[in-house]
Amino acid sequence: MTRRRVHQNNGRKPTIVGTGLIALDIVVSESSTRSTQRYAGGTCGNVSTILAFLGWDAFPIARTNGDFTSQWVREDLARFGVRTDYLSVEPTGPVPAIIEWLGARKDGTPSHRYSFVCPTCGSRKPGHKPIPAKAVAAMLPSIETPDVFFFDRVSRAAIVLAKEFRANGSLIVFEPSGVGEPKLFREALALTHLLKYSTDRMGDVMKDHRRDGVRLEIETLGEHGLRFRSRLPAVKTRGWKGMDAFPIKNLKDAAGAGDWLTGALLNRTARCGAAGFSATSEKDLLSAFRFAQAAAAWNCGFEAPRGGMYCSSADDFIKDVSTILLGKVPARNASRLDRLDGHKTSPDGACLHCQSSRVSAAVAPRRFPKAPW
Repeated sequence: MTRRRVHQNNGRKPTIVGTGLIALDIVVSESSTRSTQRYAGGTCGNVSTILAFLGWDAFPIARTNGDFTSQWVREDLARFGVRTDYLSVEPTGPVPAIIEWLGARKDGTPSHRYSFVCPTCGSRKPGHKPIPAKAVAAMLPSIETPDVFFFDRVSRAAIVLAKEFRANGSLIVFEPSGVGEPKLFREALALTHLLKYSTDRMGDVMKDHRRDGVRLEIETLGEHGLRFRSRLPAVKTRGWKGMDAFPIKNLKDAAGAGDWLTGALLNRTARCGAAGFSATSEKDLLSAFRFAQAAAAWNCGFEAPRGGMYCSSADDFIKDVSTILLGKVPARNASRLDRLDGHKTSPDGACLHCQSSRVSAAVAPRRFPKAPW
């Protein structure tokens, strides 16, 4: 059994354990003069790193091996304080990689597309592999019950963790991008306190699934904001309640905005587990939503899902978000942007094939195949 945690405000760091997509994000910009950028990413990876950036103890669980891509992902996560204790669960394997192509629509609006094929050598990138349920059973006695358990992919291991942690007071957060195995998906919904998904990926899908036990359900609507419905004791809505997004006047890249929404919302409402989350008042919930939406808007001012973290401290982030909440545009200090431009990423190449042939990581974006707009 995991060790039970007493949930109270005693000055300790809140904790999150997560499993799901942890990947290498390869960001290719057709207009930027900077080299191709590489970041640790994936939904679980981003949410864990955002909360570590905001002062949490974050423990993602994954199957990374010892190749240079996995090592670099681990180093990038650790750079922001993410705990790497459970990142090499057996059997290990290569981390997934996602190529984000940055470009623009015909009207000039920045846009992005995703690919799973290396832009340098053309090899297909590895996909996500869940951790085995047997490995989780062996690990559980050593994992202290977190305030939050987060998962974005259904698997038997994720269900085992969710059941155990929920029984010991954790807030269970599920952010699916697909159904996967239907039986496991139904089990996941039955265990979930906070459910978040995007309308374009899951809006229609959710109509076919019961989720009566979910306390807070959030459907993100892209540039149109979000809608939510709540069964929290102090915030019981009748149907959906909508919230408009903040206007974005310096849009660079919308990738990762949903992860910042999740991270900022959890930072405001989930620091004391399921009990603290259930005690959230309507005023505090609405304030947390607006802060989280402003955090998502802030992220859109930088390239890459977590680009702003490489040129900002947590204090910078709070100040900028506070500025957005006032309806103003945060100043982009030149020295901070220089730090972003100086972000050093991975060794040569975007993948093992590139590494073996020693293809330079600094290949200019114009040499890559045309993005699939």
